[in-house]
Amino acid sequence: MRADCLPFASIVVRVNGQDVQEHQTEPTSADNVKTAVTYIEAVDGAAFGLHLILERGFAYTVDHLIMQVSLDGKWVTGRFVELQRLKYGRECLNVTNVHETVNGVTTARDFLFATHQTTDQKLDKNLSKDEFARLGEVKVHLYRCRKGKHISSYGRLGFTATGKDGIPEKALKGRAISHHTELGPAKQATVGGIYDASYPYGSDPIATFVFKYRSHKDLQVEGIIERSPSPVPLEDRDPETLTPEELREQNRLLRARQEAINNIKSEVKQEARKRKRQRSVTVGREQHDDTDEGDEGDVTFTGVSGRRKVPRPEDIIDLIDD
Repeated sequence: MRADCLPFASIVVRVNGQDVQEHQTEPTSADNVKTAVTYIEAVDGAAFGLHLILERGFAYTVDHLIMQVSLDGKWVTGRFVELQRLKYGRECLNVTNVHETVNGVTTARDFLFATHQTTDQKLDKNLSKDEFARLGEVKVHLYRCRKGKHISSYGRLGFTATGKDGIPEKALKGRAISHHTELGPAKQATVGGIYDASYPYGSDPIATFVFKYRSHKDLQVEGIIERSPSPVPLEDRDPETLTPEELREQNRLLRARQEAINNIKSEVKQEARKRKRQRSVTVGREQHDDTDEGDEGDVTFTGVSGRRKVPRPEDIIDLIDD
């Protein structure tokens, strides 16, 4: 990623020696023209490094730069870059770990991406309001500086991973963040000491690079990258495009689908026959009840209207003999 304010300088994140893809670099804000922001994909358990490249033509060639790294809003390390070397081409610096010295032994711990659990716990009142504000960010500040006196050792590192004990859901404030950064196990290292730094050109950074890291799924949830299209079911694909293995699997699925359809049809027919038999038995019983002994047959009740039907009396004709 490049910063518009600092030509001929760039910083990339590397995993296993490869530059990670950057997604949707945010436009430079008018309120902070010295800050560049982009999104990258975090892989659980992957070690990563920050690679600085300064090309010939870089504006500053006197004294030093210092590259300060923060993980999730917490400062972890700073490294010097000797600008005098730029006259020979370009200068690169790869920062992959942080050093500390404990009981006279210096060790190095790699930068890692790690997943965390979200919880329903309430926010701890003792924590700062900004404790989780920078979660999901790797930030690099570049300062112009001058290397000072030598300091004998690194000292103890006071870094604690933000997501170590889980993240309260409310702290995320709707952001899709399932990863945090942490440091790997300590490995013994032989390195030079550190140096003091002074800032004769001012204490403000000349550029800031912010990498907002998310899992692949989180990038999709936040709309940074497109969601993967739903795959076409194998049984609906064109047989001409299938491999022999896929073709056999498609035939098996189609047979299974047809068998399921046939079973449903059979069940429907059986249910229809069952209902028909039940209706026949019911009608037969009703007809038998209407012809019981003692029924005079001169009054009929219909099931529709419930009215009684009375037979019409026959006309009686009297024949009178004259």
